[in-house]
Amino acid sequence: MLNSSFKLGRLAGVEIGINMSLLLVAGLLWLSLSTQIFPRTVAGQSEPVYYLLGGAVSILFFGSVLWHEMAHALAARFFGIPVRQIVLNLIGGLAVMEEEAKTPTQEFWISFSGPLSSAVLGGMCWFSAQTLGTQTLMGAALLWLGQINLILAAFNMIPGFPLDGGRVFEAVIWFFSRNQLLAVRVSSTVGQIFAALFVLFAGFELMRTGSIFGSAWTLFIGWFLWTAAKYHRLNATKRAALKGVFVGQAIRSHTPIDYDWPLIYAMDRMAIGGHIRTALVTSEDKIIGLFALESLRHIPRLSWGSVRVGQVMQPIVNFPRVSHDEEIFDVLRRMEQRDADYVVVTHEAEPIAILERLELLHFAEKLARRPI
Repeated sequence: MLNSSFKLGRLAGVEIGINMSLLLVAGLLWLSLSTQIFPRTVAGQSEPVYYLLGGAVSILFFGSVLWHEMAHALAARFFGIPVRQIVLNLIGGLAVMEEEAKTPTQEFWISFSGPLSSAVLGGMCWFSAQTLGTQTLMGAALLWLGQINLILAAFNMIPGFPLDGGRVFEAVIWFFSRNQLLAVRVSSTVGQIFAALFVLFAGFELMRTGSIFGSAWTLFIGWFLWTAAKYHRLNATKRAALKGVFVGQAIRSHTPIDYDWPLIYAMDRMAIGGHIRTALVTSEDKIIGLFALESLRHIPRLSWGSVRVGQVMQPIVNFPRVSHDEEIFDVLRRMEQRDADYVVVTHEAEPIAILERLELLHFAEKLARRPI
């Protein structure tokens, strides 16, 4: 939910998206800065000035979150890991990478770059505020931005997944133990301990102050940390179980159908071959597309004898391609990121099969139950 977004533009070749939840946070932040924080720190200004200053600082704050995520993205690209997009959302932001770090060194620097960039930006803003004077409008704005970025850096260095500090901690354990799964389990457990502390603090805050909004926000952070840590450990366990399992191993024997066959004949052949949902479409023994039963929804049954498979098939160029010797976990991860239902499997650049994500998931789930 927090990863879905509408496109804002591109920066340094990376797509920037904004989740709708960000608008809620932006509005609350603008209101808080304009009506509470700046009227206390810089007294004597008119109300429109406070609202203009609050709006500008709110935009700059989300710019600093983007700065933090761009540091992750640039560090990842330095190590040859493609970054598909950055999404700014309710909890800050997320850099969506096509691949995971392959070594603990990569994991360390990609993770540490974000808090480091926030600390550097926070320090620059803080020192600039001291130079200008914190009682001036510009000085007060820079002071708040400096403090919030330093807090952001410190919070993100908590050594529990999914925070950057948890990933740094995980990289250190991975480096010294040479066991990535152990590192994931430790960082996830620490992350869930901190998540539980947030939940307990939310209850304490509610009893002490009666603030429902503040307690609910702290509770949400605790829930998010707990859930993210839990699924990180589950994914790592599944990845370890699927290590060395390649996508080519999931290919089953399929009876293809010819692109020139009438639909009624193609469906008979699919039934005989045991295909329920899809079939490969060939022409002169080459795979050229995919025929799915769902494509028949808008075709009258009386036309099935005259309409040809080639008229309703999905061309092979519509699907992403993967090599038969790629690990199945990585392929599933990319399909999920791209929201792809099918993938073309190739061998020496020639298509040899088209696999459905659901089919791959069933195959992977069966193998993931093996003891590690």
